[in-house]
Amino acid sequence: LERYFDAALPRILLFSFEKIRHTRMQLENPSLKPCQIYGSEHLLRLLMKMPALMAQAKVPVSEAASFASRAQELLKFLEKNENAVMTNVWEAADTEYCEAHQARIEALSC
Repeated sequence: LERYFDAALPRILLFSFEKIRHTRMQLENPSLKPCQIYGSEHLLRLLMKMPALMAQAKVPVSEAASFASRAQELLKFLEKNENAVMTNVWEAADTEYCEAHQARIEALSC
């Protein structure tokens, strides 16, 4: 799950405005893996996408069922420990970040 999370994060788990920060963080901390930086909120995104990803990858039904059972246990743990594993403190984006995001939107709309 950790390896999958690290591979999936930059491709399918980040919102467009988060990709700028991710790139910046990779440049500043090249030795850190995504699972060492991103938390439960992003793990939940992966867990919600896993059924479709497994179907697309043609994972055998027995393996998918086994994963689903373990994922359910993990989701129960996250829910039970929400206050410890989820953040309610968000860092405001700085001006440079906002400008980079706006430039990205404008480049994509061309």
